[in-house]
Amino acid sequence: MDITQQQYMIALAETGSLTKAAEKLGVSQPAISNWLKSIEEQFHTKLVIRSRHGLVLTQAGIIYLEASQKMRDIRNQTYRDIRGIANEGSTVITIAGTPNGGAELFARIYHDLGTELPSLELKFVESYNRSSINMVRQEKADLVLATIAGNIEDYGDDIEYIETVRHELMLAVPYGFPTSYDASAVKSEDPFPKADLSKLADLPFIMPNEEISYYDVLIKWFRQKGYSPNAVFRSASTKSIYNMIRSGNGIGIVQRRFFSPLDRVSPFSLDPPIQVFSAIIYKKGRDMSPEFLALLNKLCKILKH
Repeated sequence: MDITQQQYMIALAETGSLTKAAEKLGVSQPAISNWLKSIEEQFHTKLVIRSRHGLVLTQAGIIYLEASQKMRDIRNQTYRDIRGIANEGSTVITIAGTPNGGAELFARIYHDLGTELPSLELKFVESYNRSSINMVRQEKADLVLATIAGNIEDYGDDIEYIETVRHELMLAVPYGFPTSYDASAVKSEDPFPKADLSKLADLPFIMPNEEISYYDVLIKWFRQKGYSPNAVFRSASTKSIYNMIRSGNGIGIVQRRFFSPLDRVSPFSLDPPIQVFSAIIYKKGRDMSPEFLALLNKLCKILKH
């Protein structure tokens, strides 16, 4: 049951951005743009309009979105029903990950994994990095979809990992704050100006809390810079942190992938840079069954796309 076009529409509605929709689905931005142009020509009407705050659905777009969501729900229920019959006695794989990035990744890969590896029954458990890794140690989870900052060796020598993709952190400053600039013409792959924290002293800072993977590394970076953030809000959700920044509540540091030129946010590079990487983590010495190896290979293929 191919609902690729419907998934495009749902992602556009959820992200409000062609770029972010493409990132969420793991496809190129031109693929989304070309699909949107083609479907609007087919219907002879606009499904979305562009505004300062992102993409807004037209009435036709709302109708198409509602139909897309219904088709997605029918597809998902159909696969669940069929797997319920076919997977009696199947291998159960439990994947742990954060309620934010981990859950989004699982949602993105669930359909492909279920279709290509029908002998596996997949389960997802929400948990933050250290708790998730402990679940792997205790064999309560088979693997973890994690984001790591610093040295993964800090998590112990009894785990194995496969790195999938790296992300750089950026300082995000709302328009109107000191050092902010018009970034509407900046592309996500363009170099950003370097952050000058001396000009941002005492500004409200939207902070990650200890559950965020890069918290410890960020605190060390602040100490090296002699900077003490004026934390007015803390969250374990990087998406919530960026939304707070985007709404003008303060400055903050998030992954570069969040930046969109449609947002009223000025991005800056960190000096020295801080990078985090996504990884698949599992227990060292675990039984590498053919099913588990097939799952790892498929996960790597999807996540590195």
